[in-house]
Amino acid sequence: MPERRGLNAYIIPDNPGLPLPRIDEPRAALVQGRFPSEHIFKWSLDPTDDWPVARSSLLHYWQSRPASLRPWTIAAIASVFECKVPRGLQQLASGWYWLPSEGHEQPVEAFDQGYLHQLQWEGVKNGNLKKV
Repeated sequence: MPERRGLNAYIIPDNPGLPLPRIDEPRAALVQGRFPSEHIFKWSLDPTDDWPVARSSLLHYWQSRPASLRPWTIAAIASVFECKVPRGLQQLASGWYWLPSEGHEQPVEAFDQGYLHQLQWEGVKNGNLKKV
């Protein structure tokens, strides 16, 4: 289960160069993207929210958004969730483990951790993996 989940959307102003406004909504944040023309609306979700609930709640907020956001338009909504997952091996139930690769900053680090856990749980005999 992710610790945190969100749905992001690119937003554009009606007038180019309009600065990002301040908003008073705990579930929402506005952030500057990598480029001056990139503005991102971040909508926080419950970790158990599914796709229909996530889109519906974001769009419901946007339809009733405050006046400070009225000059802004959603240009695109992300096709995946932004997730914060725990780092390292997680035991979900007896005999059921989860090692989320997204919990690592670098893909190679995630791959290495998966390999090390495989060695730990399956073991090596004569240079080959074996079930223990």
